[in-house]
Amino acid sequence: MSKPVRSRFGYHLIKVTDVRDNRGEVTVAHIMVGKKEGDKAKTTIDEIYQKLKQGEDFAELAKQFSEDKSSAENGGKLNRFGSGELSSPEFEQVAFSLNNPGDFSAPFETQFGWHIVKLIEKHAIKPKADVQADFENRVRRDDRSRRITESQNVKLRKKYAVKKDAKVYAATAKLLNDKVYTQAWEMPKEGDYSQTILTINNDRKVPAKAFLDYVAARQRGELTVKPLSRLGDVLFEDFINTQLNEYYNDNLEGEFPEFAVVMEEYRDGLLLFELMEKEIWEKAKTDSIGLEQYYTAHRDSYQWKDRIEGDVYSTKSEAAAKSARKLLKKGKTAEDIKKQLNKDGKVDIMERSGTFELESDVLPKQDKWKTGVTDILKKGDYYYVVNVKKVAGKGPKTLEEAKGRVVNDYQQYLESKWVTDLKGEFNVQVNRNVFENVKKQLNQK
Repeated sequence: MSKPVRSRFGYHLIKVTDVRDNRGEVTVAHIMVGKKEGDKAKTTIDEIYQKLKQGEDFAELAKQFSEDKSSAENGGKLNRFGSGELSSPEFEQVAFSLNNPGDFSAPFETQFGWHIVKLIEKHAIKPKADVQADFENRVRRDDRSRRITESQNVKLRKKYAVKKDAKVYAATAKLLNDKVYTQAWEMPKEGDYSQTILTINNDRKVPAKAFLDYVAARQRGELTVKPLSRLGDVLFEDFINTQLNEYYNDNLEGEFPEFAVVMEEYRDGLLLFELMEKEIWEKAKTDSIGLEQYYTAHRDSYQWKDRIEGDVYSTKSEAAAKSARKLLKKGKTAEDIKKQLNKDGKVDIMERSGTFELESDVLPKQDKWKTGVTDILKKGDYYYVVNVKKVAGKGPKTLEEAKGRVVNDYQQYLESKWVTDLKGEFNVQVNRNVFENVKKQLNQK
């Protein structure tokens, strides 16, 4: 356990419960089953886990059963990540606990649902040259960078003329009392504190009230310098440094023309962001009438492909597929079928229900689909039986079914309309000679 240590947040005692090396980064794949009513999600993920233990292919099972649509088509593969980069510490912990490529975890639960994770590759710690810039930025933000700050303060005192009004300071310092040591001091409500206590570079005049406000803020941390008169002098020196840095920061654009250009671009970027948020993004989310009108006008863009509704049974055993088909013909439910065919801790067959487009990875290929129980179909190493409850051709999706795409398209429509309106409001001229010259210079680099 550490001795008491101080940070900008306060005082701390630190007890070390574990020490670990930098874990680097990992690339993993996962199968996710979202949370459902009852125990169905847990049952499904356990069945998938049993299939993996039986030697079935992780990527194929991810394509069939993973409900993370962004990764399922890619066999469940996720982008590489390091510690603290995901919003789920539980997921990270399991991913980093796997040791050898190809290892997969037991099912575990996060706020998103149930997962099984497979390790694809572990990436070693980056070389120093690759992380040096990031580490330097961290050091600058660290409390240990105080030496840099002190050096900066010395430079600023030489750079700018600083004039303290001794008379105003003496009168202001008398307002402090021993309550500052107990964090109970308050600035007197009566009195005029507008007199200039500090002048910087002959063009910034700082009133006494600013110093009193500074004292009130500083007493939140423990003040120990005594006597009181000495504390006042120490606080005022710190106050001068604070004011000098504020003055310096306020004049950076005058000091550094290149920085002024960057700041102007930054302000323009913020302004554009706020305008885009107001005119486009928020409107697309909240303008339900406009969204519905856009959907109605572009209904043909949101079409289902040929699809079926039903239950899809998959297995690597042709015999199990034949047995499942017989049971379906007798009207048995999915639970009945799995209970009869998945025995002795082995999962031979799994089932997934829903609406599936015929091009979906979940379905096997077949020339013609019709309601009822299909023949045994084969795709890759898997045998399928599908209990088709409904066959539907191409047709429009409802707004709710297509909402994600509609919102995105509506945003693009609003942006295009906004730009068109701006072009009608403002006259834009391009100096073609200058533009072509810039292009030539860019091509030479």
